[in-house]
Amino acid sequence: MNAYEEKETDVAIACAVLGDALDDKLDSAVVISGDSDFIPLAKAFAERAISKELRFAFPFARGTKRLRQLCPASFTISKEAYAKYQFDDRVRLPSGKFVTIPDDWK
Repeated sequence: MNAYEEKETDVAIACAVLGDALDDKLDSAVVISGDSDFIPLAKAFAERAISKELRFAFPFARGTKRLRQLCPASFTISKEAYAKYQFDDRVRLPSGKFVTIPDDWK
């Protein structure tokens, strides 16, 4: 995946979260990211979705100071939680096919 596609994904997530908040489809949203690209979302959410709550679940050892300031209810996913909730190395899909964890992720 190149940087352009990654930025496009962040923008799509931000638009969907803010749109759902403004359309009253949610009361609270949690975005799993520590990427500073979400700072504009945090600012817009605070200005436009005043009665709603936005939190970030920061991956272990990640997250920006500014996102923490803008969304103080945010939290960090612990290293222990990664181990506890990780999928098995091999998972069977409903289609019967298997997906396997890449060797370099182990």
